[in-house]
Parts: sequence; structure tokens; C-alpha cells
Amino acid sequence: MCKALNIIFWPLARGNHRGMGVEQYHRFLNKTQTIVAQDRGTHEIFLQNAKMLQQAWSSAPIDNTDISRSMAAVGRDFKFPMDIELSAMPTIKDN
Repeated sequence: MCKALNIIFWPLARGNHRGMGVEQYHRFLNKTQTIVAQDRGTHEIFLQNAKMLQQAWSSAPIDNTDISRSMAAVGRDFKFPMDIELSAMPTIKDN
């Protein structure tokens, strides 16, 4: 099929775990988009879902470790948007 569509295709070499991580990410994207599309009945929110998924993937730990993917990539933890602590309401002035 790749030849018919004129797509360049390289199988992963043994020990190439970086390429395998990309495959895992795309499988995760596909699963979440399938769930969201079935729930909402449309694929129109794909971009919103993909952005939320990117944040979830980056803030999640690397398999079998306690180290987040963002810590390994950029040296700091990304906080998932739903895990934020709300600050106290500011005081309202009369003006």
C-alpha cells in the first residue's frame, strides 16, 4: 500500500525505542479521539482533543518510572490543567 500511495516507509530497527514512543503516542491519540468522537457524535473537536491529549501525555509518567515525560524532555514538570489548585478570590473594591 505504501508503494501505491507513494509513501516512504522505514520499519523500526531493533532497539530503536524512540520510534516506538511515537507509535505509542499515535495509538493513544487514536484511542482518545475514538472515545471522544463516539461520545460527542462528531470529529469537529479533534484539535481541542489533540491539545488536551498533548498536555496529558507530557504530564504523565514514563512507563515503569515516577519521572514525567516533561521532566525528561525539558527539565521541569508540566501540570495537567485539571490538577491546578484554585487560589482564593481577590478582594472586590467598591470602585
